[in-house]
Amino acid sequence: MRSGVRLAAWLGVAALGAGAGACLRETRHACEAAGGCDVDAAGAGDAAGGDDGGGHDAAPPIDARAGVIEHVPLAEEMLGTVALTVSENRTLDTSALTFNGNPQPWLSVITTDEGNQVALARLDALTIVSNRTLDVNGSLPLVVIARQIDIVGTLDVSANGSNDGPGALLAGVAGGGDGTTGAGQDDGGGGGGGHGTAGAAGGTANAAIGGPAGALAGDAAITTLGGGGHGGRGAAASCARALGGGGGGAVQLFAAETLSITGTVDASGGGGKRNGACAAGGGGGGAGGAIYLQSSTVVVLGDASRLASNGGGGASGGGIGPGSDGGDGAPGLIAASGGNMPAGGGAAGGAGGVLDTPPVAGGVGNANGGGGGGAVGRIVVHAPAVNALIGGQVSPAFVRKN
Repeated sequence: MRSGVRLAAWLGVAALGAGAGACLRETRHACEAAGGCDVDAAGAGDAAGGDDGGGHDAAPPIDARAGVIEHVPLAEEMLGTVALTVSENRTLDTSALTFNGNPQPWLSVITTDEGNQVALARLDALTIVSNRTLDVNGSLPLVVIARQIDIVGTLDVSANGSNDGPGALLAGVAGGGDGTTGAGQDDGGGGGGGHGTAGAAGGTANAAIGGPAGALAGDAAITTLGGGGHGGRGAAASCARALGGGGGGAVQLFAAETLSITGTVDASGGGGKRNGACAAGGGGGGAGGAIYLQSSTVVVLGDASRLASNGGGGASGGGIGPGSDGGDGAPGLIAASGGNMPAGGGAAGGAGGVLDTPPVAGGVGNANGGGGGGAVGRIVVHAPAVNALIGGQVSPAFVRKN
């Protein structure tokens, strides 16, 4: 975590207004501190407090007036020059470092203060227009540093079914456990992934034991930026195991001036899957991921705005035939549904976590257990209290850091 001195320096920027971070204009350029000057690659300096001379300056940390960025090492705290407007549906890959399939110089991999790797996007501005989506995938969490961020459409780092969001927790105690097969060839459901709370256990079926729930992971302040736990697999005596839902991804948005979200940021977990080939235990739901918002001003206004890190629902265990998939977690205040109970001894999947409601355990069946629901993730809003206006629907409730 950052020292109190550095944090206090950042909190002092509220009175400086919209121009506080304007001197940071190029990815490799340092901010011109008041009364000081930069030094370019040739050793020539810019006029004190004036415009940049055009050379590539040395790369000291971001000016304290523009912000102290959590998780990002001091040497990496620089803005970029690209004003990125997402006016059509686009993808960003945190593993390949591509935007819409093309490598980008403003994307890089860094190691955070806490020692984990993230994909860092350095921009001047990021805008996602109404009814358009920036879909983020890959193995690493995404951190965006920009002068200004305006999300009117959707920033999607959520899981999709069994596919994890960027930076989901693929190993460790947060992952739901796999169901087991009993002596009578009955199958248990997979456990739901954990994050902001524990997930829910998979359902049993006679001697078949459901998978254990994924454990609570991390802390409410999101000290380490990471996503939610993956759901456990359902057991299967005579065919392939049903897959668990993917863990929701992780995203951090830092704006030196204004961060405005009147659309959606979604880091929800994926729904557990059924086994479509035979009757078997249902997969557990994935947990919601992490959303970390930081700026001198954070604005989330209007009935249409959504911040979501909800858990995915568990799939149902099969009866006479296959069960049904659990629902993906989604923006809003309604829990993702578990798979419906089928006829012939199958059991329903458990609903995912939402708000402060925990996920539901997989149902108990005479033949095959349902998957447990995935837990909610975490949301942090890091901004001076006097400048933060929060509206719309937020699930789970965010933690405020001033």
